Amino acid sequence: MKRIPIVFLCFFSWIITACANVPVPRYTATTQAHPQSPTISPKSTRVPVRSTILASTQPVTELDPTIIFVKTRVPTQTEVAIPTSYNLPAWMAQSDTPVLTALIANEIEKSQHLYFVNAKTGENFTMQIPTKVIGFFWFDNSRFGFLEANGKSMALINTLDGTVSTIILPPQAIQFIETGDEADLAALQVVRCGRDAKYCASTLVDEFYFENVTVYGSYGSAQFSKLGRYRAEIDTSLTEARILVLDSKTDTLIWQSPDGDGVSDIEYEWSPISDNLIAVVRGNLDPISEFHTKDMNLCLINVKNGELVRSYQAKFGSIDWSPNGNLILYLDPFYMYRNYGFAFQSAPCLLFLDSGQSKCMTSIPRSQIPVGFSFRTTGLYQWLSDSKSIAYIYVYQLNDPHYQISGNLCIYNLMNGSIDCPTDYLDVLKDHSIIHYDFSPDEKVVHFCYAVNSILNDYADTSQDAIIGMDGTGFSTWVGNINEDGMWGCSHEHIWRPVR
Repeated sequence: MKRIPIVFLCFFSWIITACANVPVPRYTATTQAHPQSPTISPKSTRVPVRSTILASTQPVTELDPTIIFVKTRVPTQTEVAIPTSYNLPAWMAQSDTPVLTALIANEIEKSQHLYFVNAKTGENFTMQIPTKVIGFFWFDNSRFGFLEANGKSMALINTLDGTVSTIILPPQAIQFIETGDEADLAALQVVRCGRDAKYCASTLVDEFYFENVTVYGSYGSAQFSKLGRYRAEIDTSLTEARILVLDSKTDTLIWQSPDGDGVSDIEYEWSPISDNLIAVVRGNLDPISEFHTKDMNLCLINVKNGELVRSYQAKFGSIDWSPNGNLILYLDPFYMYRNYGFAFQSAPCLLFLDSGQSKCMTSIPRSQIPVGFSFRTTGLYQWLSDSKSIAYIYVYQLNDPHYQISGNLCIYNLMNGSIDCPTDYLDVLKDHSIIHYDFSPDEKVVHFCYAVNSILNDYADTSQDAIIGMDGTGFSTWVGNINEDGMWGCSHEHIWRPVR
């Protein structure tokens, strides 16, 4: 889902966003507590900015292309070469071990390292980042890799025995990547060619490409259709914001939303099953609140021929399309303005695209409230891959004169209406809330960032990374980032090991 930018952002929010983009130097990994605050926008993880490189090597095993990244400037330091082998822990050789790889940064020590954590047991391993690399990635379940700064080769580490092999990449591998010693360090996603792959010249099983996907995104960035044939952009030069759809390869304008009707485009999201279908939320400005909350409707557009497939009327705000393409989860439009003092306390709703009917999950805002706390809001809604469950977070506030928040992460089952919360009874959430989370590829483990602040605030504060099993076991936590003032925060970049 892509949100249209709010024109009247406060100056303080602008300062925080600017500071969050300051490059981070490298450091010696540590799990000692030293707090920063990530400026993580939960829905912006769905608005990728992509670059592509084609490559080919043999052999290539099964790959789950779910790896993401955020760019980080590589600081000047003593040169560290890629070794011929690594002494890896035994658990990394086990293909069924879920592994999260996080970039750990310490601005005080001017250093960075990679932190590998066993999501089952909390065991961890620290790896020094070689000097002349511009990217790191999981190539497949048994090989972790670095893209070298020259853009001509990659080094793959075999997790079975720690050996390192260097593979030469074809010249076109660097056509969309900044190379050289001053290039930004990036976590990379690997996508193999095949029936559904984008930008591939062939469907050979050994052909693949890297994608650079911005985790946190930014307002005004493009979002690509399922197969990457089209990209949607926001045109804010007119009185009302408009969606433009362009051909990804030629930049030819394919479709644009109508202009001059007094209605603004608020949000959009590409179909998860069709390359031609896009959902656009449109609405009018409320003259009192000056927010786009009036006359909201959702339009399904076939961008290939410009046809309006269907339109729906409801209190649409934030939207999230189910993986099977049958449902759209939506929250009312005031949810988009939660940083302006509007705590979303209504029930989330489901739009059934075939029938046009809506059903709201009224039990969610009435459940799971701890003793001594009052309900503040829910948020960060996202689908699980089976389209039968929805994940979200709670934010509570202590019932006393002192401002103290608490939080929880829960799963709502659409089949029976049950609610299960893997983070129930965690001590760290008695005075913190969750501001970001993501699941392992098999959805058996969740990584989350918990902070002193909440999704209702737009200011930076201390935060920390953690993982826990969906059954509530295996909790582990670490500090991902330490800034020059000693404030600590979550890792700016992390990637999951793909499932075999």
